[in-house]
Amino acid sequence: MFNVLPPDRRLITVPGEDWLVAPITPAGFGLKRPEVIALWEAKSGPHPLATLTQPVQLTGGIGRVKQKMYILATENVLTGTTGGVSSYDCRSCR
Repeated sequence: MFNVLPPDRRLITVPGEDWLVAPITPAGFGLKRPEVIALWEAKSGPHPLATLTQPVQLTGGIGRVKQKMYILATENVLTGTTGGVSSYDCRSCR
């Protein structure tokens, strides 16, 4: 998460809930397209801080997962370039 934040932005916790991070506003990411702003606001909400600060621990157990889903990014709505992080094409795999 930290690598997609603009350099001048910091995470802010929810008042009274220090374990939650407040959602970043559309303006905070420089979003301008109304449909992207509407999607961002509909999907944004407070997020547990630990999920953004604790490293992922891989166990090697991917083979035991029966159904896998992959997300192929097709456009970066922040820059308008392809290969980004926000628009996606979901493909289920077994």
